Amino acid sequence: MEKFNVEGNRFPRQEIEAEDPYDAAWDYCEKHELYEDLRENWGWIENEDISVFDEKGQKTTFRAEIIADDLELSRMIGGAP
Repeated sequence: MEKFNVEGNRFPRQEIEAEDPYDAAWDYCEKHELYEDLRENWGWIENEDISVFDEKGQKTTFRAEIIADDLELSRMIGGAP
């Protein structure tokens, strides 16, 4: 397990222990009830970018959005999912 600092566009930074950046982002989404938040605010907010920083400071960014009524995380490469 590794420690990651994770933050979203609208949520505070939080330290999360996980196996990899994807698992850290997923944990963060669950802790902040992101699925419910996106469902309630649909039309005003359609996605949330989640930044994950490993212990070396390397950043991995994911886009969380609802697709086919499920929360999906897509890794963003070069600023696009």
